[in-house]
Amino acid sequence: MKRVLSVFSLLVAIMALMNGVTGCMDEKEYQQFLSDMGQVIDQNTELSVANAKSLLEQKYGISFEAKKIGNRLDRDTTDLFMAPETNPDTVFKAVVNNDVPECSDNFVRRCVGAELSKAFCDALSKDGIESYGSLLLLINTDDSNETNYEIPAEEYFDKYQTRGVMLYLIIRRPKEENTVSLIKKECDDFSKSYHVTVALNAYFLEDGYSECREKLMETPDITSTWFSKYNPTDELVYSASYDAE
Repeated sequence: MKRVLSVFSLLVAIMALMNGVTGCMDEKEYQQFLSDMGQVIDQNTELSVANAKSLLEQKYGISFEAKKIGNRLDRDTTDLFMAPETNPDTVFKAVVNNDVPECSDNFVRRCVGAELSKAFCDALSKDGIESYGSLLLLINTDDSNETNYEIPAEEYFDKYQTRGVMLYLIIRRPKEENTVSLIKKECDDFSKSYHVTVALNAYFLEDGYSECREKLMETPDITSTWFSKYNPTDELVYSASYDAE
């Protein structure tokens, strides 16, 4: 596939403009340059999306769609948030390199994490606690060649020697002693069931819960600071460790 002009070249051109080249252009020429620059960026983006869709479909045997596009000014690669067409809520990160082309992704890991976080929140729901979670797997082995996106969590943990998980949880209610006890118990039960350490960051939200939940569903890469914009009323940090007999 013919490579689209590197966006890096555009950045060089922009820097040149900033150093005085704009003085050699009239307004019409300058606007044309901006238009040409935008077209090249758009072409590079279209190529990145097309390559990602094709490569992911070859790998997993299902169709995907691009949910969000980032890092469009990198010289070689583009960061994409993708999701299966049949399950648009399972958003994962893919990085496509148009020069090769090749695509790295964390789709299987996100599928396993989504299965586990749903089970965790379903258990809390039985106790009357409305929550939504995003579970990230901390692994010691590269799982990039795994193509079974329906692999059971227990099998995945054993195959890739997963020893710990990070769970980000939002709760629609104020922080109360009884709620905290129930969440901790669920973490302990999870740790014993799957033989992993659970590192939990839970955020108690009231007014911002719905908005945070919606954005959390769309965002596969998060950290603890990501939640600050939703003004949590309180926070719970907890760790449950499994000790093998």
